[in-house]
This record gives sequence, C-alpha cells and structure tokens, in this order.
Amino acid sequence: MLAAWTGCAAAASLSCSGHKSSVQTPVASLARSQDAQAAFQAIRTRWELATPAERVALEPQLRAFRDRFSGDPLARVADVYLAFIALQAGRLDQARGIAQQVEAGPAGNTRDLATLVQGALWLRANQPERALDALAPLEGKLLDEFAGELLYETIVDAAVQAHRWSAAARYMNDWVREADDPQRRAIRPKLDSALRRFPPEALEKTLEQINRDPRPDVWDKDMRAAVATRLGQIAVEHADARLARSVIETSRTVDGMGDAGSELEQLASLGASMPTVAGRTVGLVVPTARTKLRDRATDAIQGALEVLRPSATATADTLPVLRIHEAGDDLEDVIKSLDELERFGASVAIAGFDPGSASAAAGWAEAESMPVVLLVRPSHMPPGARFVFVLGEDEAAVGASVVQQAGRAAEGKVGRIVPAGSPSESDTAPCDAASPVAGGPRFPFPAWKTDKVASIAVTGGAWCAQDVMSELQAMRWQPPVVLGLSALGADTPPGYWGVVWQALAGRLGPVRGTALDDAMLAGWRASHGAPPDWFAALGHDAALLALAATSVLPMDTTTDQRQVERRRAQVQQALLEATGTLWSTTERGFGGALEMKREIRYDRIAGK
Repeated sequence: MLAAWTGCAAAASLSCSGHKSSVQTPVASLARSQDAQAAFQAIRTRWELATPAERVALEPQLRAFRDRFSGDPLARVADVYLAFIALQAGRLDQARGIAQQVEAGPAGNTRDLATLVQGALWLRANQPERALDALAPLEGKLLDEFAGELLYETIVDAAVQAHRWSAAARYMNDWVREADDPQRRAIRPKLDSALRRFPPEALEKTLEQINRDPRPDVWDKDMRAAVATRLGQIAVEHADARLARSVIETSRTVDGMGDAGSELEQLASLGASMPTVAGRTVGLVVPTARTKLRDRATDAIQGALEVLRPSATATADTLPVLRIHEAGDDLEDVIKSLDELERFGASVAIAGFDPGSASAAAGWAEAESMPVVLLVRPSHMPPGARFVFVLGEDEAAVGASVVQQAGRAAEGKVGRIVPAGSPSESDTAPCDAASPVAGGPRFPFPAWKTDKVASIAVTGGAWCAQDVMSELQAMRWQPPVVLGLSALGADTPPGYWGVVWQALAGRLGPVRGTALDDAMLAGWRASHGAPPDWFAALGHDAALLALAATSVLPMDTTTDQRQVERRRAQVQQALLEATGTLWSTTERGFGGALEMKREIRYDRIAGK
C-alpha cells in the first residue's frame, strides 16, 4: 500500500506518532507557519476523502489559500492540486502550464505530483510512449494515496495504448500487490477492463510468463487469476479447445473462475523463451513451401543483402545482423519462426509474403510489441495497430488496377492470369494451369480468342508472364497484355510484336540516366544484369529502413524485460521517422504512418 500523506510530512516541526511509511520519503514541501499548515490541512483532508469529480469543488478554497499564503512552500502543493483539478475538468492547457511551473521548482514529492499530471497529459494527447517515459520513474515514490492510484491507472492505460503488453501486465501486478484487501476489490474490475484490451496472443504470453517466472512470489495471485479468467472467457466465447487447454495447463487451476471455469474444463476435454534484444539484429521470415512465395523470398533476400552486406562504407561491426528463418506453408510456422527470431534477439522483423502470412505476422507483432515490416498488406490488420508496418501493397487492389488498365488498353473482355492457388472465376486461369492435351497450350487462349477476349491482365510472377507471352506468340494472337508489379523483370520473347504494359512504382523500371536513378541501382544492374524486380525492391527498402531504425540501439545484448520493451519501442518510433532512398516508392520513409505511400503507374514496354 502506498503511504498516505499525513500532517507529519507537511510540518516536520510538529510532534507526530503512529504511521511509518516503508517507502523512502522524498523531500516534502514544509509549511513556514502553523497558520498555513492548519489552513492547508483542512483542504487536504477533504481532498483525500473526495472523489476526483468532487475535488473540483475545492478549487475556490485552493485559490484562496494560494492568494493568502503565496510565499509559503505549501502554495506549490496547492498549485499542483489545481493542476489535477484542471486535468479533471478538461482544461488541459491550464493543467500543463501549472504543472510545468511546479516542475521547475525543487525536487521532491510536489514536483513528482506535477510530473504525474504531465504524464496524464501526454496520454490525453495520444502519446503513450512519452507518458510511460514520464511516469515510470514515479513508481514507488509518491506519498499521496490518491496519486498512487492515479499513477497506476494512468501508467497501465499508457502501456496498453502503446501495445506494450508485458509492461502493462507488470504495472497491473505492482498495482494489486501494493493494495490492501478493500482496495483489491476496487482494483480488480479495473484490471479486468485493461485485460479486455489485450489481444488473446498477448494474454496467453502473459500467463506463460507469469507461470515460468523463476521467482514464485513476484506475481500476485489476483493478477494470475485475472489473466487466466480473461483467457478462459475468450476460449469459451470462441470455442477454442486449444486455448482452453493452454489456460488450464499454464494456470494449473480454474478456481475463482466461477461458471466459466467449469465451461473451460469441459471445452478443454473435447509452449515460451526469454525475450532478448541482441545488438541491432534484424529478422527475416521467408517461406519455403510454395513456389510462388519461394521465388519472392529469393528476390527479397537478395534485395536485403544489397543493404546489409558489408562494404567499403559499411563494415560488419556497424551493420545489423540479418537472421533469416524459414517458415513452411502452415501459418503456425510463421509464428514459430518469429518466436525463434525473438529468441535470437531481433528487435525488428521483415515478413509477410502473401496476405495470409502477413496477417499472422501482424497479429504476432501486436502481441509481442515488436515491430514487423510486411512486404504484402495483410488480409486482416489488427485494430489500433502500432507495431505493424505495411511496406508492400494490397495484392487484391493491385490486381484490380491491372484489370482496369487492361480494360483501358482494349475495349472488350479482359482475360485474367492469376497466381497459383487463386479462386477460380470466369475468364481466369492460374499461372500453374496444366494443358488439357499433351503438347497443347497451358492457358485457354484459343477459347478466349473465340470468345472475343480483347486484352489479358497478368497478376502472377515474371515466369508466369513470360509463359503467357510465349504461348500468345506461338498461336500468333497477341492482344494487349498488362503485367502487375509481381511480373517485373519478365522478358518479352524475341520477335514479340504485341503491346505490353507494365505496372511500375518508385524507381523501378527503365530509370537509367534519369533523376530516379542512383548508385545503388546502378550497382544492382551491374551485378544482376537487369533492374530489381518488385520483391527485390521491397527487400531492399525493408532492410534500409530497418538499418536506420536499429541504429538507435546499443550493440550489447539484453534480456532485461524492461530494456527489451524499451528498445523495441525505440525501434518502433525510429521506423516511423526513418528515411532513405527507397526503390519501391519515391517516398523516403513511412513519414509517421504505418503504411507506405506510393503511386503505381503503367509504362508501355513493348509494341506500338
């Protein structure tokens, strides 16, 4: 329990007995006269017994005290109370002005109270990281009971808003540990409310962390019960047997869950490593199971290595370590790979080669409060995401754009060649289509020609686009063809006379000798014999931004939970602000947003 402020702390010259705080007492504001002490003690007593809303009614008395005893040190305490009132009443500029004035004075409990106001103001301004920076040093220092309650309510809210789930859980645990039984009963609904804002993955990690902590007395039983109860509710609501079993295995009991506990046991009847940040480690999760994604992975790795490979200007001891982890076709493999990269100390990861794996990585990023840069827009973006950075494009939207461009290229029907595994629709064929007869064409071009298809949109990769153009040339039918971003790098067959349009963005395409060209692009062309394709450009850009973001970190390794969280938050903020010469867009960075801006254009690369 935080020590309550008493008259003893306010007037050291008075003889007092009884209460002794276990908290080391900061320097207090001492009254210079018994008149000031007596007048303020009457206000303080009412303040401590009042609710936050009721304290607003004390403003006239506080101002009268301030005017009467303006030279007394207790006038600063009156000022900071007025700052709390202004905060409660929504007069934020006034609260900020008073708090800044008090913070400029001597160190001690009064200045700490002003810092508490400032932290609450940062949270009101939707800057939870700054609120955490201001409030974290106050834990265990504040003498006033009302201030301790406000501190924990505010710092928990800030950690939740910042998606720093481990920190939020730790602050909730500290809050309930310091409370007596009556206060615990008042705090528990607030814990439950905060836990309802956790994503299920973060809650599950929190429960694992609680039960794997080698220090058995660190986590309070009420905190354990609150987390297990909330997870149990989620498992029952979603009929998730795996989660139900996990809750029972990790909490080892359903006591205190009421009816939800028996439902959880019934549902259940039908694995965590220490987080680490190792220097400036960057993780890359690459797919291996599907051909389409395997090709994308190869290109992205080459693009990333273009940035992170040691050179004359960037030596190995200054560059981030790039750790590459392979993931199979199952989305659970993506999560496991990210868990492995976390164990090896990555502070930022690059992932998401298709919408499904991008969604899995996005959920993991928010649960772990670790930045992840996605090369494809996820099919599901976590609400209120803070650690998900979308570098690539929405593949469905780009596909629709390619079809629209094909419709503009020739009036009439548009035939679509789509990536392998795409849903089957009329006038579509997959890139991996098989010929119905031995030696015949793979794609249904004869039927399309008969059906008066006027143009063809290709949203598959470069190899697919090349097959399309080769078959069109072989049957001497060459309608306009429009290639999507993924087909960058496709070569037109020798003698191909049809019109071909290519989707381009940023510095991609024939930019040699233009204002968009640069030394790194020239170096790529010299070593690869062609400009970079789409996923090579995305890999390059992701690595370049990760390089800039991780440069804010020291080179040492830490497993300290607070340091891990702090460094990840630093990288998240640095990613928002990182800049560089990117290839996939003419923008220089995220510009404070979580999704990269770019314009897609179409250039004619063949035909007249």
